[in-house]
Amino acid sequence: MAASGREFLGKRRAFGEVHRAYLRGAALEVDTYDWFELRRRRLQLDEVQRITLHREIRAGRFALYLGTGLFFAALAALTLTERKNTGWLPFALFAAFFLFFALLRIVFRVSVITVTSPRARVVIELVGRPRRSRDVFKLLAERTRETQAHTSPDGRDVPQAG
Repeated sequence: MAASGREFLGKRRAFGEVHRAYLRGAALEVDTYDWFELRRRRLQLDEVQRITLHREIRAGRFALYLGTGLFFAALAALTLTERKNTGWLPFALFAAFFLFFALLRIVFRVSVITVTSPRARVVIELVGRPRRSRDVFKLLAERTRETQAHTSPDGRDVPQAG
């Protein structure tokens, strides 16, 4: 545990913002940093309905790397057929670079942990770290089970009528 009592679980990047998830006691805290402000929201573990873990290939980045690699490969092939010099070499190197990263996207998939409750959904992404993602998933599942086992319907704060 960190000195503040929060344990960092992972993050998710979106366009213009970063979501960082922490486990603090019986709650999941998500800090959202965008261009101008920081927002924090809490998801109580006794409200959690589902926790899932799956691995996926991000199709957008894979397509970007593959398309750019094939584009440079085509440029290298066209340059090689037109001129008998080494002008094709930079294009071939760029093609190899981008095709290598497309291959890495297939090999190192993104592990996605989704925590769902009636009020919110938290997504944690861990790139190329399957063991860490399994550990985070197990930690969340165990802590959620413990919290929900200790929380009975009588122990919750229910507003009184009147």
